[in-house]
Amino acid sequence: MFISNILGAVLRPSGRSCAFKNAPKTRKLKLELLESRELLAGYGGATSDAQLASQVFVTTHLDVVANDGHISLREAIARAGAGTNGNKITFAPGVIGKTIELNSTLTIDKQLTIDAWNLTLPTTDKSPVKDYKGITINGAGIDYAASGATPMVEVTTDSPYATVLRGITFTNTVADNSTFNNLRDGVAIYASANVRLMIQNCAFTNVNYGAYGVVDFYGTYLWMANTLIADNTSLSSSSPDYHYGAGVYVGGSASAYISNCTVANNSVGNEPASHGVYCSSSGAVEVYNSIFTGHACSDFYASNGSIKVYSSVVEDARGANPRVTIDSYSRIYTSGPLYV
Repeated sequence: MFISNILGAVLRPSGRSCAFKNAPKTRKLKLELLESRELLAGYGGATSDAQLASQVFVTTHLDVVANDGHISLREAIARAGAGTNGNKITFAPGVIGKTIELNSTLTIDKQLTIDAWNLTLPTTDKSPVKDYKGITINGAGIDYAASGATPMVEVTTDSPYATVLRGITFTNTVADNSTFNNLRDGVAIYASANVRLMIQNCAFTNVNYGAYGVVDFYGTYLWMANTLIADNTSLSSSSPDYHYGAGVYVGGSASAYISNCTVANNSVGNEPASHGVYCSSSGAVEVYNSIFTGHACSDFYASNGSIKVYSSVVEDARGANPRVTIDSYSRIYTSGPLYV
């Protein structure tokens, strides 16, 4: 309840008699909105990052590392978990609804939570969904000319606990693949080694990337829930690996658990070769209560390991192989793509 509602409840006549009928009347409090003001210095008037020493929430959408009294997402990751700092990164109100244009790969090398879920600039206590702005990360500003893989976000955390990404929208509006030098250039998230990664309430849309998958996972365990992966394009259609273009690619010995997700309309250039989930891992992929549609080759393909689908809606079973099983509670839609 907002303070105006609280004051209204306090000042509202009760309707009961009062023993002090002749007491002088008191003046009701009146609230006035103050105009917003932009601080010329850093967050809260800080003139240096040292004044925000224990802060791990992001105060600027700029992708900078500078002693300017603001904390960028890159700087927040660097200071998370250090000293008395916590390992949960949140966002200041002034950043809500902004896009972070990455200048280079954002590396997460420690166990932490980046939480942008339910960020809003509400006008009432019942704000509509459109007022929930969140945070967007765009990889179009990254220089992909360097040799080696250049994903948007790379997770290298070696921890028994999961790194959590929550409530973030990922996009990559790079125009074409002329600057790509590696199949993993431009992928939204690449994770390897002993990474345990949890993706919750995120969206991956309009990501233009090399190959493999929008989420390219070679770690240990991937948990993905309540997430949208739609309208993304692999631009490396001339590669021998063009058929690896997928919403989610699971490789190495990783296992993945996907629930309550929508994976739709992901494509590979002009090639009829996209997949919803592609598994080359020796591990297992399990899918629950999800929707898969709009993939030219198949919604699920496993060249190794296995994919098991439970209680989901999929466009059709074409491209299925013995490593893919769909339970009897799932709905296989065979009359064309679903519109989601």
